[in-house]
Amino acid sequence: LNKELVLVLKSYSLLQTEALKCHVCKHYHRDLGCIRGEGICEAEPGQYCKYIRYFKGKYFKGCTAPGDICNALDRNGDLLSTTSCCNYQDFCEHQEETPNWDSTFEI
Repeated sequence: LNKELVLVLKSYSLLQTEALKCHVCKHYHRDLGCIRGEGICEAEPGQYCKYIRYFKGKYFKGCTAPGDICNALDRNGDLLSTTSCCNYQDFCEHQEETPNWDSTFEI
């Protein structure tokens, strides 16, 4: 019986995948790095790492939330931003400064 339990536990652990890890930064500056809110988040199933670039020099990094729109241009009053998302590897959002405009989608 113990051998069967060990086999089941090993099989279960092989099926488990680690969560996608993303950098978090509430306020990132291109020259200074993360100024406020630095950390790491783990994306839930179906979530992505995201990178938001505001056209007034502010950046945000983190995990997507339900309803987030990825790879899109957004306008909130006078503030323009681009949001790009990725899930191909841990901490992929640091490479996502230029979004892929061909694949706009909603989480």
